[in-house]
Amino acid sequence: MAEPATYSQQLRALGQQLEVLSMERIAVQLGAEGYRVTGTKRHQVAAEEKSEKGLWQRLLGASKPTATPSTVEPVDKLFSFEDLARIDVDAQQKRSASPSGSDAHSLSQILRAVGALVEQKQGRFMSVTKEGQDIAIEYQSMANRNTVERYTVSSLYDYWVKMYLRRKDRG
Repeated sequence: MAEPATYSQQLRALGQQLEVLSMERIAVQLGAEGYRVTGTKRHQVAAEEKSEKGLWQRLLGASKPTATPSTVEPVDKLFSFEDLARIDVDAQQKRSASPSGSDAHSLSQILRAVGALVEQKQGRFMSVTKEGQDIAIEYQSMANRNTVERYTVSSLYDYWVKMYLRRKDRG
C-alpha cells in the first residue's frame, strides 16, 4: 500500500495544475473527496493594435500602444486525491528526467510551502486563499482550534528557502 501523500505533496501537485490555468486569485478548500478550487483567471483579449488599422497607426507613429484589455473568468474545479496522486507521479518523472531548479515564486512552490507549514505545526489543513501577494492559511491546530495565519509571498519564499536547504542537507 502506498504511503498517503502529505499536504505539501498534494498542494504542490494542485499548484502545478493551477499554473497551467494561469489563476489570478484562488481559494482552495480541503473536502472529503479532494480539493475544491475557486477563483478567477484572466484572459487577454485581442487588442486594437492587432488590427490592420492599429498596425498602420503604430507604423506611422500616430498612436501610442494601449494596454491589452482582458476579461476575468470564474473557475470552480474539484481535484480528487487520486487526480493529485497521478499528477504528482507524472511531475516526479518529469523532474527526474530534466533536473532544473525550482521557481520558489511559482504557485506550486508557494502551495507546497503552505502545506509544509501546516505539517510543521502538526495541524489539519482546511483552506488557503491567495490574492495578489497576500496569502491566508486556515488550519485546525493540535488543540482543535481553527487558526488563520496571514503571510505574503515573500515571507513564504523565506520559509521555502529554509525548507529547500534542509532537504538539500538530508540528500
